Amino acid sequence: MSSPPEPKCDVWLCSGRLYFSRAAHETVLASCPAVALLNRSDAWLLLPLLAGAGGLQVKQRNARGDRVVEAQEFFRGQGLEDSPEIRPMALHQAPATGGYELVFDEGAR
Repeated sequence: MSSPPEPKCDVWLCSGRLYFSRAAHETVLASCPAVALLNRSDAWLLLPLLAGAGGLQVKQRNARGDRVVEAQEFFRGQGLEDSPEIRPMALHQAPATGGYELVFDEGAR
């Protein structure tokens, strides 16, 4: 898997993979080795999961501690192609779900 150039944001989508900087990972997913991605009528949700709960594995990407989630199937199901374009994302806490709303952050480009 070749790495995309480093963007100036903490969470981004590229080639169907969801990337997290080390800072974003430590803030959002520090003790969670997996996540679930859900499509709700008005938002995509990212739910941190504890070990043994299934979901998509959060893999360490480099020595800095950045992470990646292989989410091609989820994003293809949402009508997004596996584009090599870097698409900045933002995470907003969604307390009612126990997770985060995942949205494109077009202002971060």
